[in-house]
Amino acid sequence: MRLPLTWNHHWRMSMQVIASWNGAQADALRLSMRMTVESFAEYLGLSPRLVAYWHKRPEMIPRPRTQSILDTVLDRAPDRVKAQFAVLVSEASSHAADTGPLPDSPDAMTGSLDASGPNPDEQARIRGVLHTPSRLDAATVAHLKEGLYGHRRAEDSIGPGLMIGPMKAELEILIQVFHETSGPHKSALMHLVTDWVTFIGWLHTELGEYGEADARFAMAEDMSDELGDGNLASIATSYRGYLGLLQGRYRTAIRDTAASLGTPGIHPTQVVYGTLQSAQAYAGIGDIREAKNLLSRASDLVTNAGEPPESAYWYTEPFLRMNIGLAQHAIGQHHDAADSLRTGIAGLPPDQRHAGWMDEYQQALDRAEAQTDAPQAGQAK
Repeated sequence: MRLPLTWNHHWRMSMQVIASWNGAQADALRLSMRMTVESFAEYLGLSPRLVAYWHKRPEMIPRPRTQSILDTVLDRAPDRVKAQFAVLVSEASSHAADTGPLPDSPDAMTGSLDASGPNPDEQARIRGVLHTPSRLDAATVAHLKEGLYGHRRAEDSIGPGLMIGPMKAELEILIQVFHETSGPHKSALMHLVTDWVTFIGWLHTELGEYGEADARFAMAEDMSDELGDGNLASIATSYRGYLGLLQGRYRTAIRDTAASLGTPGIHPTQVVYGTLQSAQAYAGIGDIREAKNLLSRASDLVTNAGEPPESAYWYTEPFLRMNIGLAQHAIGQHHDAADSLRTGIAGLPPDQRHAGWMDEYQQALDRAEAQTDAPQAGQAK
């Protein structure tokens, strides 16, 4: 027995689901709804520049809040829009570039290293170590470290969706090497593995997979404690606080961020960031007085925090200025928030300025500017 054609049609349209939106799919939804960038942005309650960015960077992954908005719009769309959307997404998939196999072997992992990094001789050395872990030396650890930071910077451009599979496969290889090696360089390799685990936790965070992210950060905490590395430990614990902030679990965010700030060996730039994260969380529970105290303390520290560590290279002064803006916005200082966010965004390198994680800051800037322009109570319109 076959189902009626019309039933099949409506079932297919109602089951159109996107597991994780990217820029191309978001732009396809706009086209399916026959909307301009400006009209679609207004419909979604987002900024036009963010919506325009989806067309320019189809591989980017929007923030979880934006993903939820797109889910709702697609779910409520008429069948005609869903059908057109399915066609556009299918066409885009058929023309997608082949990203190649995951690096599930030492040879594949060696080939995935940044092309501007190791020369052929150095690649041969790395390949030899991955095949025979007892040959681990300082140069190989250094080149693998360069590869990790190359991946991190690439993620700013291509987004987490294309990175997480290869990064997890490479981690499995590194863990295997770690278990099979010994000697004076094993500790340096463990530092690298810990940093790698933290980065994978960040990729899960960007994809909205908070449970997976928290598990990775907890693992990185334990590894950092075993190493006695307060810098790496404080970063992993701070990320757990950030997860709480994203989910509106402000008291959890306060506890985890306080643990990060209390970690021996924490870097000064992490102190500034954590203090600002705490300010946002206290604002979230309505304790504006404490939020203001924390904001004032962080503002005094930011100019003397120094250069960030390699493991948190993005903790630059412009990045911290943007987070001052988030805290100012959270306590209602919208004019100051807009100034801080604009200054911070303008000071970022171009590749970071257009990264997917910048959605949070661009949207905060849009809201702060809207609040600044809005007439206050009793003010003439």
